[in-house]
Amino acid sequence: MKITATCNGMKAPAVADAIMGAAQTLNRTPTPDEVYEIARQTDFGCKECLVVMDAEEEVYHGSDIPGPKYREHFARAKYHPAGWRGESEHTAEVALHSQP
Repeated sequence: MKITATCNGMKAPAVADAIMGAAQTLNRTPTPDEVYEIARQTDFGCKECLVVMDAEEEVYHGSDIPGPKYREHFARAKYHPAGWRGESEHTAEVALHSQP
């Protein structure tokens, strides 16, 4: 799963901690919709710029549809098409494993 936003990126560690906490509480990996809500609650990104995606779906509520570069570079954790040099200034990675 990957979350990108063009504003409030400095909140990446806070949203990562909140996602880990939700995974522990739920005893499963949160869905992209749940992660979108967690990100909004932690003020990571805004409605217009927040994109959450996993291997199958994208969740966004802005007016612009995420371009193909989001999916093309999905595996590159630091990639963000709107970022300087195509990279995010702030990143945090969370290792979540599916529960049996």
